[in-house]
Amino acid sequence: MKIRNGFVSNSSSSSYVLAYKKGNKCEHCGRSDPDLSSMFTTSGSYDETRVLAGDYKEIIAKLKENYEDEISYCKDDDEGDVEYKQEMLTSFMSESSKVSKWHEKGYSLVWVRVSYSDSEMFNSILAATNAQKVLNWG
Repeated sequence: MKIRNGFVSNSSSSSYVLAYKKGNKCEHCGRSDPDLSSMFTTSGSYDETRVLAGDYKEIIAKLKENYEDEISYCKDDDEGDVEYKQEMLTSFMSESSKVSKWHEKGYSLVWVRVSYSDSEMFNSILAATNAQKVLNWG
């Protein structure tokens, strides 16, 4: 039996933005490594494991949408809300900057949600593709 110490989340999944290099085709047989995003649409055992955004532009748009949704309930005349909006803006800028840096280096990006029941599959895919975790929520 596993006993978890520290923070325990009620969430049954985690989300990641991953950076990876698409495989080059073999000059002899023309075969290449499978696309990382396709591995998540075909390998997960639960509906929670899936691709949320499949490329750089879609990831940036989804990040922006998430932060806009988060601050839409804030009131401009509430000091706590104004502080929270500033924190959210800072977080958005930091996260979008991290994603942009990997994109500028020529990496492909994918945002995936992984069910905790698929965590072994997720770790195997990471090891097989040398993908890098850019962002992690969970």
